[in-house]
Amino acid sequence: MFFILSKFFVYFIYPFTWLLGLFITSFFVKNLKKKKWIFRIMLIIFLVFSNSLIFDSVISLWEVPAKYIDDIQPQYDYGVVLGGMITIDTEHHKILPQVNIDRLMQTIVLYKQRCIKKIFVSGGSGSLTDSTSESIYLRQYLIDIGIPAKDILFEINSRNTHENAVETYKILCADSVQPNILLITSAFHMRRAAACFKKVGFQHIDTFPTTNFHGTFQHNFYYLFVPDVEIMAKWNFLIKEWVGYIVYDFVGYI
Repeated sequence: MFFILSKFFVYFIYPFTWLLGLFITSFFVKNLKKKKWIFRIMLIIFLVFSNSLIFDSVISLWEVPAKYIDDIQPQYDYGVVLGGMITIDTEHHKILPQVNIDRLMQTIVLYKQRCIKKIFVSGGSGSLTDSTSESIYLRQYLIDIGIPAKDILFEINSRNTHENAVETYKILCADSVQPNILLITSAFHMRRAAACFKKVGFQHIDTFPTTNFHGTFQHNFYYLFVPDVEIMAKWNFLIKEWVGYIVYDFVGYI
């Protein structure tokens, strides 16, 4: 039930949904003064959530800072990479990269540079309508590019970050031996992910953030004042993560 509710609720927390709701509301408001206030609020929401400077200022406080691969010294037993980075074209049997695909790209580099001994892919299906497991396709992709199958472990049951941690723990700690793991996920997601993995019992865990949304602060007119709809899309990820962190804390997942 928690999983189903989360999928429906998430659409109500996005700025675009707020704008759409206000726009529809404006058709039912007859008072001209109130109608003007609705459009003023819509304008403020649009300008705030499409401004690059505002977004970078906020997300820089939330994202876990990036690390250089050269700074990863130990050879970890496993690099645990979390799903949520592809969609699957089942008709043509191929993966379609999404915004968080850097999780996989960085994992491959970490493996090639021997920072991690093995790769563990955690991610089933996060969809209400499609049960196709993401990790099965990601595992096959890794094999196709030359990584030995013996060095790739995976689980297919998790549907969210909490279940990522639970299902990974079941497999990697089945013999009660704590492996040394490097957790690999997007920088905006790392706080919640690391907290979940520690909560289920992982003791030897370090983090490697990827997909940093925080851009370089600039002083040009375009960056400071011109609205960017891509920024509004990035706010969706950040707001969803904030709500997820609060909910996870409330239900005891972190």
